[in-house]
Amino acid sequence: ANGCSTDYPITVTVNPLPVASIEGPKTVCEGEEITLKASGGTSYRWSTGDTGPTLTVKPTAPSATYTLVAISNGCESAPLNWKVTVKAKPSVSISAASESVCAGEKVKLTANGADSYLWSTGETTQTIEVVVNSQITYSVTGTTEGCSSSATKTINVITPPTIVISGDLELCVGEAT
Repeated sequence: ANGCSTDYPITVTVNPLPVASIEGPKTVCEGEEITLKASGGTSYRWSTGDTGPTLTVKPTAPSATYTLVAISNGCESAPLNWKVTVKAKPSVSISAASESVCAGEKVKLTANGADSYLWSTGETTQTIEVVVNSQITYSVTGTTEGCSSSATKTINVITPPTIVISGDLELCVGEAT
């Protein structure tokens, strides 16, 4: 108005866009939890709806992808995707040559379904041979690609029959009891 002008200095701050970063595992065994840690912002928004700097999840097979947006000074980062591959646990089983034996007999136990084994006896072979004196349960943990599961097998001891002899213990030739 009136042909007059006035300059007012204005300071404009241009904030850089935050760069989202995630630390955490890229693989997990099925059924296990993982924690992902975000950085690059002052607050966060995960695809799960969580808003904290850490995210604890239990991914489902075969894989899961989590997306993070880092926020700082009102600016949002580009979305960052983090893919987690879920590895199957081995299906471990134990077979026994016999599940019922007489006391003192040997039994061969064989584990199946994994690449390596650790028995409750401390042995690490696929097949073990044990002497059974009373009912006992053996367990084995099988591992494949870092994922483990366990199985058990109970071996029963057969109680020998009690033999009772009655009647005369002394006989003459030709006599019956």
